[in-house]
Amino acid sequence: MILLDSNVLVALVDERDALHSRAKGALRRARSGPLVVTTAVLSETLFFLERAFERRRLRFLLDSLDVGAAPTADRSVVLDWMERHQEHAPDWADAEIVVLSQARGRKVWTYDREFAAIWRRADGTRVPLVT
Repeated sequence: MILLDSNVLVALVDERDALHSRAKGALRRARSGPLVVTTAVLSETLFFLERAFERRRLRFLLDSLDVGAAPTADRSVVLDWMERHQEHAPDWADAEIVVLSQARGRKVWTYDREFAAIWRRADGTRVPLVT
């Protein structure tokens, strides 16, 4: 299972985005497992994609890639994780992705550097990333 971050979705939808080519190129590698998105990530993505045509493109992308809904993370676990990392001011979407990545076989597709450099799972291991 691959958890998608909002910067990936925006990059795939918006051809003007600086990460568009990179995201398109990485799409084949990322499709090695089922793609999923959390409600928080979807909400964040829609905030960045304000125009109606961008939102239609997002819907088409989610449908054509058969992107599913990610499981829901336990609110208390996410809030605990956020508290442990409060000096870096994580947002809910990132925190939930990290918590969900703790299950075996899950990876995160993101371009946020914090996932590689700062964020750690509850057991102290790195977040497994799609490379």
